[in-house]
Amino acid sequence: MGNRGPSAGSTVPTPEVSPGYNNDNIEYSHRNNRTRREDIFWPELPNVGLGCCEKCNSMTGTAEGLAALLSDDGYKHLNWYNIQQTAALGCPLCKNIWDATENQDWSYDDGSVTHDEIVILANVTHLPASAETLRSWHPMKDIHLHSLEVYIPSENRPTHPPYPKGDEEVFGLVTYEADPASSFVPARRESKELTPKVVDGICRWLDDCRSKHLSCPRAHTPKLPQRVIDVGHSPIQLRQSLINERAEYAALSYCWGKSVQPITTTSNLLRHMHALPSSLPKTVLDAIEVCQKINIRYLWVDSLCIVQDDESDKLNQIANMGSIYKNSTVTIVAASAVDATDGFLSDVESREPMAQLPFFC
Repeated sequence: MGNRGPSAGSTVPTPEVSPGYNNDNIEYSHRNNRTRREDIFWPELPNVGLGCCEKCNSMTGTAEGLAALLSDDGYKHLNWYNIQQTAALGCPLCKNIWDATENQDWSYDDGSVTHDEIVILANVTHLPASAETLRSWHPMKDIHLHSLEVYIPSENRPTHPPYPKGDEEVFGLVTYEADPASSFVPARRESKELTPKVVDGICRWLDDCRSKHLSCPRAHTPKLPQRVIDVGHSPIQLRQSLINERAEYAALSYCWGKSVQPITTTSNLLRHMHALPSSLPKTVLDAIEVCQKINIRYLWVDSLCIVQDDESDKLNQIANMGSIYKNSTVTIVAASAVDATDGFLSDVESREPMAQLPFFC
């Protein structure tokens, strides 16, 4: 995504084709303007990167394309017959639109596609007008763009608005915080890497919470749970809190899963208070790393802070778990980990985008 106007870069040209087009690599048949998906073939796509064809790029990379995308009529793309050829030439968005038809019933006798152009609409939310946006001429002023809704015309689908809901393919849109398009596209690329930028963002959120969130219980520094993990000590150890001791702490919410993991018991409690084992599961290690990076010294983890074979301790701690999570400075929710060994941090992107589009800023 670029500055004013579409960003520079290579694009895949849009071919001029007719329904009877054939060459050595691409072939499809034409019967009374109705074509079955199984009649169309193409070879494996070459690896041409994430750059899209001219028609896709114009949709978000020009003011005219964005205006059409936001209109009731939508942005008119290629028809279904032509889009399979731009897919074969390497346009990743066209290929995903084409692949989406695998979920549809393209039988010859019923529901066959037509030669009408594929329609793409924007799924947006409208924001309150601001002084800055009132002065703006941009077609996306006061608008957040969330996804693209793709309608493939057929004999059983309307070719004009209003288009029926539930009959579309939806493609979500994301960008990076530093990208100029982030003012218009609110969703961000998922990343599991704890970069300095991510840490700074977490710290800003915490500062905002401390200073601006009046409904959060931040009038006083929270009282520590009975035991916490001291991530600022070397070696990292379990710590017995003093009576009414107060300090900021994080609480970990995660799934134990089926793997065997270290727990605190009556037999190893003293050892854990000297040093926790090096075999801690990755989810716990990731939570420790987060606490260290955001300068929160104490962490509460149920498997380690509750003596698991002491029924009295378990009953007492479980009864207080609601308060433990409520009063924590931050709760780390490892939602992506189905097992304690999975972890939630990584040095790679969690998901690669299907395609990259320019954005007219």
